[in-house]
Amino acid sequence: MATLQSLFTDIDNSTSTNILSDITANTNNITDNTNNIATLKTTYFDVSADTSAETSTFYICDTSTSAITITLPVASDDATVTILDDGNASTNNITIITADTSLIRSAESFIMNNNFQKQTFLKRGTDWKVY
Repeated sequence: MATLQSLFTDIDNSTSTNILSDITANTNNITDNTNNIATLKTTYFDVSADTSAETSTFYICDTSTSAITITLPVASDDATVTILDDGNASTNNITIITADTSLIRSAESFIMNNNFQKQTFLKRGTDWKVY
């Protein structure tokens, strides 16, 4: 900060202090925004067997040889899980269930049975929404 303050030697002390406060506040906002962006990171997994899902994760399901069950995690509001079938869900369905008593669209399970179907599950309150 001393280096920045030397830039303002021709400005009165109150103006210099206000400018330095603004710079500090803006730097803190940039840091906060960078941290928020980092939490949006999504992890991808290829799965071909029953799987317990993690939040903020994208699953590509290989249903070429058998059906798969994906268990959604116990999660807080705004948690997401995205599931994509790689092309055989009409023959070998993907069943989505929850690890707790949460419901999925007011039901105990959700069936993906269309080839190349993609669904995102979003936790809201006590239930998972499907998009």
